[in-house]
Amino acid sequence: MNVARAVVAAGLVLSGPTASAQLLSANEAGATGTLRSIVSGQLAVSAVCGNFFYAPSLAALARPAPGSPTGFILDTDVPPKGATVLEKYRYRIEMTAKPSPDSPASCNGIAAGGLAQTFLVTARPMPGYSGKSLQIDHEGKLTEIK
Repeated sequence: MNVARAVVAAGLVLSGPTASAQLLSANEAGATGTLRSIVSGQLAVSAVCGNFFYAPSLAALARPAPGSPTGFILDTDVPPKGATVLEKYRYRIEMTAKPSPDSPASCNGIAAGGLAQTFLVTARPMPGYSGKSLQIDHEGKLTEIK
């Protein structure tokens, strides 16, 4: 009987505030990693394919350069076809980038005028979940959205 009580007590401890805080922290860390991965992909597009301009969308970041089997970000960091928002780690991750009419065509199929001079990626907790809202810019500066 004491073993059963110990198991129940352990379950209560693991499902209590500590476990919730750990899950929240893990989700936030996962979302932060995704934001940083997107910035890395954008820097690669800029250097390799975009003549120092950035991809206008997450889907465009997923397009490979000629001769490469993969895009500039992981397939898991691309929203489902037709969507612009990625839902991952209980966060909604969205990139905004205004195409510049002065941009050249990219090597991965983005037409002239379709690349951006800057971008911003946000990660906000999905409805019903808590956590920090975050943003990262084209310089890689990660900040909390207040």
